[in-house]
Amino acid sequence: MESNQLGQKLKKLRNKLGLLQDDFARKADVPYTTLTRTEPGAIKKPSVIVMSKIAKALNGHPDLDILVESHTDNSPVSADGIKDNWDLSAKRATAITRLLQTRFGVQPDRILAGGRSEYSPKEYTGTEPN
Repeated sequence: MESNQLGQKLKKLRNKLGLLQDDFARKADVPYTTLTRTEPGAIKKPSVIVMSKIAKALNGHPDLDILVESHTDNSPVSADGIKDNWDLSAKRATAITRLLQTRFGVQPDRILAGGRSEYSPKEYTGTEPN
């Protein structure tokens, strides 16, 4: 499958799911609500369906590497076992990375998980916990 075909598949998926697009990379920007707030590693069932479609497109392009990033806002973290926003964002990215690998067969040597913490927020609410 050509790289252009992957771009077209991701574009269709983004449009269908209301995901965002980046001009510099082929990317599916899944909202932070993918993960539960109380358990950063717990992925909601509807999001597993979204990730299965993304994984299918990625598995069709074994030559591409994958960066899974997670962002937080700058609200203080209020969950047990989570030190701060760095920890929270890293755990969220790792949860998605593990899902892609273990459930959908994406090769682990292609995936990098990255926590961006509060230093590259997607939005700021100032009132809701991360």
